[in-house]
Amino acid sequence: MRSIARSWAAALLVAGAAAPLTSAQTIDVRGFYRCGFDDGTGESGWKVNAPTTLGDFFSVDFDRECAGTKVVALCVDTFETGTVAKNGRLGIYPDDLTISPSGDTPDLGSPLAEMLCPTGLNGASSCSGGIGYDIADVALGSTGVHAAYVQAPGDSVLWLCADSNGPVAGRSYFTTNSYATPAIPFTVNWMIGLCSVPRSGQFFVNGEKDATIIEGEDIVLDLWGNFSKTGERFLVCYKALGRSFWLPVAGRTGDGSGVPWIGRLGPFVYPCGYGVPLPLTIDFTAVWEDTCDVKPSGRPRLRLSDAARLTIETDPTLCGCLDPCFGVKDEGILGATIWKVQNPAGSLDFFNVNHGTAPKIPVTITGVEAMTWEFCGATQCWQDVGVYAGDNPVDPSGNTPGTPLAQIGCRKAVIPAYASDWAYPATYYDTPDLETNTTIVYHGAVQWKSGDTCVWIGSDTCDCHGGPYSDCSKLPSDSSFFTLDGYATPAILFSSANWQIKLDWIQK
Repeated sequence: MRSIARSWAAALLVAGAAAPLTSAQTIDVRGFYRCGFDDGTGESGWKVNAPTTLGDFFSVDFDRECAGTKVVALCVDTFETGTVAKNGRLGIYPDDLTISPSGDTPDLGSPLAEMLCPTGLNGASSCSGGIGYDIADVALGSTGVHAAYVQAPGDSVLWLCADSNGPVAGRSYFTTNSYATPAIPFTVNWMIGLCSVPRSGQFFVNGEKDATIIEGEDIVLDLWGNFSKTGERFLVCYKALGRSFWLPVAGRTGDGSGVPWIGRLGPFVYPCGYGVPLPLTIDFTAVWEDTCDVKPSGRPRLRLSDAARLTIETDPTLCGCLDPCFGVKDEGILGATIWKVQNPAGSLDFFNVNHGTAPKIPVTITGVEAMTWEFCGATQCWQDVGVYAGDNPVDPSGNTPGTPLAQIGCRKAVIPAYASDWAYPATYYDTPDLETNTTIVYHGAVQWKSGDTCVWIGSDTCDCHGGPYSDCSKLPSDSSFFTLDGYATPAILFSSANWQIKLDWIQK
């Protein structure tokens, strides 16, 4: 059995967020609004070339997402694998419409604000929250802008962090020639953000305009009044289930330091059997006093803030109703190693994961997620993806797939070109719906096409990344198997990794 590790990427143990260091060329960005497309935590580190060469750059296309804000810092998350790490160049740049009329390429020759070789690295050995580099303030208008960053030429130990387990925003690019040709898109989210003073009257929930939490997590409300003004009073309103309510929270929008009002409502726990199923959507707004716009009487006018939306999803473990680990036997984050049985693949090569019996409360299996990597760029497919019963007569232990319960062949098991799954949700295969019972051992399995050299499966190889399913993962593995003969003989246990083949299900 052979493995292959993705080039450029460095596997990380993600540390908790740390406050940025302050130096002459950095700024403490706590309390400022960060405009970006990553999820706030990095799982991988990148260089365009190692060591960095002249012409290498990373960029994020913000288009007009942050229009109307005043950018005070460029926030970049990096980590170091050795000493004498050095930044190269970073800044904010307009579109180069001559090179790329679509607006996805920055014009490095016309910087709006930039720094050369800025100091202030945090010295971290993993992604730890980022540094705010104190560029000249830039008031963003209605034209598109880019943030660009690169390590110093010759550097071999400084890496740019990337959010590689969340949805790809399609805003991250790179170049090897200083964008003399159109920017090249990439399938992660670079952790480069614009830290800015928001427009007055902006409202955020958990730091976002459209946030999602699991019941039991905190709700944090941020309301911005006029920057550096004190004593602007407010009331918070929310709308849910078709009705509007005033929250019993009120206060003043700031203390004159430029930090917004922050209200922590604490954990939200939705009681079992409450009668209204989750997910629940709540829209927040606020009425606040605008002290920069006063009436003839001298009293401030009342303004309505913009809206922020919160979606609360269910956590089955809080009810004790369902087994959240049914259908998943890995951490949920790629362990930097991908596999196949042999390369090229044989005609009867399979991977399978034994997911055990279903929960006592019946559920419906809706499909299979396989953390898929495909390197050929042409449209590939699995020979088969499916859900099987562990009833193969050659193996009374139940570890070998037997009867196919729900499967799809090559015509429907098509793999997106250049698939590169870093975490769940991964590439999804919509098998026929399957209602479970507690008498069957369920397996998720994939079969390679004969002669395939393009397609690989991700794995969890260490209990160290703290993924969303950490409690479901076990190493050495007792659930990941393979075969070279189509299970004519018992499946072969591979104890060094958990194949990332997940069963998706819903409660009936």
